[in-house]
Amino acid sequence: MELILLLDLKRIFRFVKNEMELETDEEIIRKARANHIQPLEGVGGRLLLTNRRLFFKSHMFNVKTREISIPLEDIIAVETKGSDFISKKLEIFLKNGSIEEFIVNHRKRWVEEIEQAIEEKEKASGRRWYIRNKESLTVPQKPLTHPLKLLVQAILLGVCVSLLIYFFLRI
Repeated sequence: MELILLLDLKRIFRFVKNEMELETDEEIIRKARANHIQPLEGVGGRLLLTNRRLFFKSHMFNVKTREISIPLEDIIAVETKGSDFISKKLEIFLKNGSIEEFIVNHRKRWVEEIEQAIEEKEKASGRRWYIRNKESLTVPQKPLTHPLKLLVQAILLGVCVSLLIYFFLRI
């Protein structure tokens, strides 16, 4: 029984390490574990940067599994959000106005390497699309938070406060 469980775990972790199919002349520049931020959950998986695209593949432990492939030509800006101590959020601004958010370690290094890959791609194509002056970037306003998430947070806060009051009155 234990041997079967161990073999299954090895198969699962081998699946998690599977990566994307590379195109011809495509090279991996950087890869790491990451979470893709969604309104109600962070989807865990692997984030890869190649000389052609940014690719995210979720692992099978998530409720929602997905693959996201973003060609470098679609990325108009990359920024970090929050302080290094509190947040590890990496924001990818796309031509279509959407923003993809990832939680990664060493996010400043990710920004540098993505920008360098885009710069090399721009030189090769002879055209420029990446916004280097972030002040000129118009960011679409996102709603403050998802209503269901707000409701869940309010309920959890209420439960915590109720438990604290209960324990303090008991003493």
